[in-house]
Amino acid sequence: MSAKVESIGAMESESRTGVGPRIVSLLALLALVIGLALLVRSAYLAFTDSWVAPITLTPDNDAVVQINVRLNEQLVQRAKLRSDIDRIDVDVKGVDSAIARLGDIRENGQKAMQWAARSSRQQVSSARTVMGSLDRQQAVLNEMSRRQEGVVLQAKKNAAAGLISAQEEQREVQALSQLWVAIAANEKQRTEVRLQQLQFGLAASALAEAPGRRGGAALLPEVAAGEDRDVRIELEIIRLQSERRSLVDQREIAAESLTRMDEILKQLRSRPLYRAVEASTDVAFIPYTQLKGVTADATLLTCTWALFNCRVVGRVKEVLPGEVVAQDPWSEIARGQYAILELADHDAAHEKVLRVRHIGH
Repeated sequence: MSAKVESIGAMESESRTGVGPRIVSLLALLALVIGLALLVRSAYLAFTDSWVAPITLTPDNDAVVQINVRLNEQLVQRAKLRSDIDRIDVDVKGVDSAIARLGDIRENGQKAMQWAARSSRQQVSSARTVMGSLDRQQAVLNEMSRRQEGVVLQAKKNAAAGLISAQEEQREVQALSQLWVAIAANEKQRTEVRLQQLQFGLAASALAEAPGRRGGAALLPEVAAGEDRDVRIELEIIRLQSERRSLVDQREIAAESLTRMDEILKQLRSRPLYRAVEASTDVAFIPYTQLKGVTADATLLTCTWALFNCRVVGRVKEVLPGEVVAQDPWSEIARGQYAILELADHDAAHEKVLRVRHIGH
C-alpha cells in the first residue's frame, strides 16, 4: 500500500514539473509566429512600398547657382523684350501720327488748289464783267466820235464861211482828238482785260484738272509745285507705312518671344532648383518605376536594412510635373520626376533612399 502511494505521488510530481516548460515552449512558438508575421508584413511592405532618392538643394549648390544665372539672364532678356515692345508701340503711334499729318498736309494742299481754282474762276467772271463794261464804253465812244467828226466838218465849213471863229473850230477838233484818245485808252484796257481773262481762264482750267492729271508738263508753277509736294508726301507716306509694317512685325516677334519666355520662366519657377534659389529645399527623385505609389501627402519612412526599425520622417508635399533624367541611388541613369518633400527629420535627407508608404497600408 505504501509503495502504491509513493508511485502515485511520483507521477503527480512529474506532471507538475512538465507544465512550466510547455508554457515556455508555447510562448516561444507564439513569439516566433508573431515575429515571422511581422517579418512577412515588413517584407511585403518593403516589396510594395515605393522609394525615392532624397536630395537637399541649397542656394549655394552648383546646379542652383547655374539655374539662378540662367534665370537672371531670362529676366534681363524679358525686360529687354518688354522695353522693345513698349518702344515699338511708341514708334507705331509716332508713325501713325506722321501719316495722319502728311495726309492733312496733302488734303490742305488740294483744298488750296481748289480754292485757287475757284478764285481764278471768280477772276474770270470779274474780267468778263469788266470786259462787258469796256465794250459798252467803246460803243459809246465810237458813237460820240462819229458825231464829233460831223461836228468838226460842220465847224470847218462854218469857219470857212466866216460864221464861227478859228478858236471855236479848234475846240471842236480838240474834242474829237480827246475822243480818239479815250477810244485808244479803252482799246488798251480791253486788250489788257482780255489777256487777264485768258490767263485766269487757263489758270482755272489747269487748277481744276490738276488733281486728276497724269503726265505732261504743268501749266502753272503752282500746279507743278503742288504736284511735286504731293509726290513727296506720297513717297513719305509709303516709306512710313513700310516702316510701320516692319515695326508691327517686330512687335509680333517680340510678343511671341515674350510669351515663350514667360512659359519658360513658368517652367523654371516650377523646378525645385528655382525654389532652392531663395531657400533650402528638400526634394526627391522618383523613377517612373516607383511613381505610381508616390502621391501628395504620402508618408515617408526610413528603415534599417529596408525592413526593420521603420519610422515616419515626413510626407510628400507635391509631385512636380515634367520629366527629368537623373542617376538613381545605384548610379543608374533613370527617367522620372521630382517631388517636394516636407521632412520632420531633416537628417532623413541624408539617407540613400526613403520609402513611400502606399495609402491604405
